[in-house]
Amino acid sequence: MYGKATTAGISPATKTKKAPTPVRRASAAFRMCQGCGRPTPQQEASCTHCGKRHFHAPVIDTTEHNERRFVMDFFERATPAAYTLFAINLLIYVAMAAHSPGSFVHNFLHGVNEPTLAEFGAASRIALSLGEWFRLFTSVFLHLSGLHLLSSSFALAIVGPQVERLYGSARFVVIYVLAGLGGTVGSLVSHQLRGQMDELAIGPSGATFGLFGVLAVFGLKYRKELPESFRQSFLFAVLPAILVNLFIGFTVPYVDNAVTIGGLIAGTALTLLIPYLPNGREHSARVNLGLLTACVLVMCYCFGQAYVVNTRPKPPIQQAQFNETAASH
Repeated sequence: MYGKATTAGISPATKTKKAPTPVRRASAAFRMCQGCGRPTPQQEASCTHCGKRHFHAPVIDTTEHNERRFVMDFFERATPAAYTLFAINLLIYVAMAAHSPGSFVHNFLHGVNEPTLAEFGAASRIALSLGEWFRLFTSVFLHLSGLHLLSSSFALAIVGPQVERLYGSARFVVIYVLAGLGGTVGSLVSHQLRGQMDELAIGPSGATFGLFGVLAVFGLKYRKELPESFRQSFLFAVLPAILVNLFIGFTVPYVDNAVTIGGLIAGTALTLLIPYLPNGREHSARVNLGLLTACVLVMCYCFGQAYVVNTRPKPPIQQAQFNETAASH
């Protein structure tokens, strides 16, 4: 039979001294060393106390090597294409503001009129029914006003360099353009369903939100390979921005949410289809140069077609409608 322990006959020094309690269970962040029996961080290949290597050391070393390589590849890649796209958007809008009736400052602050947007390649169901498919491309690079340009440029500056570091300049440009086309198609489909055949579809919102979708899906697709900080940034930091902008699109008038949704769908699909290749393992420089050259040629061709279409004489009825629209703006 056991009784209560007493302090009789025990010196004060003995009373204050406590025997070390053996550690029987480590948390999920620690493991027990097979050499000394002490807890050591799970992510360490060797015990931090005795230095004994864990039998999972090769796996831990490989994981650390892959994460280190991803970080180096991410920051080593240059991002010239993102800033080039910003310069192209700016030059095109300056040209539109100078071409549109009224002062340049007024056009920059309040926007250009619809005839000017149509001349520079804005898309509509009526224009596509006439075979002017080049407008699907040119509309991605058009902006309604200077404020519209600043907002889209700010979003491009946030996500553009990140996507370019992941995929390289050539594939980034392809993703940007195809996501923009997805946004334009989504807007035109929405116009078709609402019977707005003459409504114009413009702006790179589809391309920008396509890039947001790329980061979110990339963080989910490669969640096991990404470092924790990158995974949280790509996945958890981007999703709130997408949800907030979708909420704004559904609640604020004159914001075409179909562009955003179309761009997100296109960006998601492109991320699932286009694989990530570390720096040095991507396609050769000739292939990348070929992709960039092809994009530039397509852009020149499409804007050239817009110029040719605008120089053709319009039918009397169409010219009268054009003059009436220009006068109303």
